[in-house]
Amino acid sequence: MSEEAEETEEPKKGRSHKALIGGIAAAVVLVAACGGGYYAWNSHQQTLHTQAIGNCRTEAKKLKTVNVAYMESVKAAAVKPAKDMTAKQAPCGTGTATDQLNRNAADMKAQAAKVTERNGRLESQTKKTLNDGLANAQNVLGSTDGKVADNGTRDALTKAIDASKKAASDKKATVKALADSKASLDNAVNAVNASVQAKAQADAAAAQQAQQAQQAQQAQAQAQTAQNYSGNSYRGNYNGGSSYTAPSPPSSPSTPSAPHSNDLDWDGIEIMDTHGHSWYSDGTPMNNCIMVNGEEACR
Repeated sequence: MSEEAEETEEPKKGRSHKALIGGIAAAVVLVAACGGGYYAWNSHQQTLHTQAIGNCRTEAKKLKTVNVAYMESVKAAAVKPAKDMTAKQAPCGTGTATDQLNRNAADMKAQAAKVTERNGRLESQTKKTLNDGLANAQNVLGSTDGKVADNGTRDALTKAIDASKKAASDKKATVKALADSKASLDNAVNAVNASVQAKAQADAAAAQQAQQAQQAQQAQAQAQTAQNYSGNSYRGNYNGGSSYTAPSPPSSPSTPSAPHSNDLDWDGIEIMDTHGHSWYSDGTPMNNCIMVNGEEACR
């Protein structure tokens, strides 16, 4: 082989080595690029999964909060919860796929909105009940002035009315707060009504006692009058001005008995009758009486 041929072989080998090295380097770069891309993608997926877990747990917490509030409202309003208001907590663990976590979060968010709407409806109903109670309480307060046995009950009712007005105007008042205010208002109204009834009963008892006392006085006066006024006889006496006995009607004079033949020689003379009066035989009273044989004789 000539020297010229050898010189031509050497440059060809150098170029082949350089091409090989360049290819290897490119492959390394490609592999590195692929590996870096996968790492970036995986890191992004981890970030999305972590965010989905956080969102899911946040919605779960909100659902629990509004559901507790709704159940408290149901209890305070003394009503039954709606059948379709069963809040369901969805899993939010790290083992749950990102897509499922997102679906669970969306479902619980919708449940929370529904529970909140139902709770707001219950609040409105309870507030209306309180306002109706306020109207009745104000009527009771205005119509019972001077009609209660204990005026302190009206003072308590006034305070309950003021507190209920404040609760009814509070936009953030819970159903429990509204229901508690209505219960206090009802108790105050009942106390006033009971006091009104107590006074009415006391007044009726006092009136009955007064009537009985008057009747007793009248009976006593009638008895005293019956003792002082006798319709049977006239005693003709005045007892120191304290009493007076009415005279009885005069009795008809009895017909004088006929004189004994041996009594007197006067014609028409009679002795005194059994009442102490002397009479002529013709029934006329006698005057100028004298005692004859122990008996009075009058001409």
